[in-house]
Amino acid sequence: MKIESLYYRELDAQKVNTEASLVLFAFCRVEKKANYYNRLKTVFPNAAIALFSTAGHFIGNTIEDQEELISVLTFEKSTIQSKSYEKSDFKNDLLLGETIGREVDDKAQLLLLISDGNIINGTELILGINSTAKSSLVIVGGMAGDGTRFEETHVGLNEEPNVGRVAAISILGEDLIIKTGHDHGWSSLGLEFQITKADKNQLFELNHKNAYKILREFMHTQDDESFTRNVLFYPFLLEDSENEGVIRTPIALDHVNKILTYAGNMPVGAKVKLMKTRTMQLLDAVLEVASKSKNEESRNQFVLAISCVGRRVVLGELANEEYTELYNVFGKSSSYFGFYSYGEFSPSGVKNNCKLHNQTLTLAIISEKE
Repeated sequence: MKIESLYYRELDAQKVNTEASLVLFAFCRVEKKANYYNRLKTVFPNAAIALFSTAGHFIGNTIEDQEELISVLTFEKSTIQSKSYEKSDFKNDLLLGETIGREVDDKAQLLLLISDGNIINGTELILGINSTAKSSLVIVGGMAGDGTRFEETHVGLNEEPNVGRVAAISILGEDLIIKTGHDHGWSSLGLEFQITKADKNQLFELNHKNAYKILREFMHTQDDESFTRNVLFYPFLLEDSENEGVIRTPIALDHVNKILTYAGNMPVGAKVKLMKTRTMQLLDAVLEVASKSKNEESRNQFVLAISCVGRRVVLGELANEEYTELYNVFGKSSSYFGFYSYGEFSPSGVKNNCKLHNQTLTLAIISEKE
């Protein structure tokens, strides 16, 4: 397995690579340029090319917002299958997920999933995939981002990126080695509520009171912009019969109608706890999940790190320390690629039970047997 990372501005200096299997391309939506896919296809003609906007991305120890980044994977013993899906082709996101899960090859070991992060319900999508995919399939990925603007996200697979799309990339091969893990690093503030009115991922009431007003009063914010930012510092821990340890933060705030929209469902009757964290608490969680995910037997590893935009906001200028911690664990013999998302698809350790998380760092360590 060979891994190469580079900046988009370096693409013209690259020779045509006919052996590349998979190209991951991260960019900022507001800095988006034309013909991304066509240029990438010229250099990597035989690769599956996934393009997606983020809330920041990295290949080293520096987070990039304007500069586009490329990671090129060449598998020597594994093969790639990929397909793009359009939200508008399906009645709802659950059916979209069911179709994706049903169409994944039975021999696939890993499904890398990158979805629109703004108009697709991540919970419904992953529930659908879980219901139809084979039980041993490892599912990991994230929802595309748009900085802290939460306006529009773009995804493309072997096409120019646009809104409302899902990229599903399957990796097949008996020699594929996969290790995954996730952790969030948040603790309870001691305030607990019950969801009393919601419509899937739209939250209306907690304890029969307007949820938007409850959070705004708690945070003492005077203007809409401050509230939109500050709510990321206080996510909810969601708990019901189907969710345990799932963190939720809003991806859209309707300041006129006082509605909170989340990347995943907020089920009526579920309990939610308001959470808090500290910088070192988040970084300790990174160290813990990285240490648990390390494969001592594999040296040439691809470390895919998907972190939530809310973590970046909380960490501020120390956000790059997340990736310093990863480097300290996996070392210079590994290759790194990561991005900030609006939601992380993380295996729970139970077969066929991937879940959507927020405010979580999700890792996928990928390599091949030597």
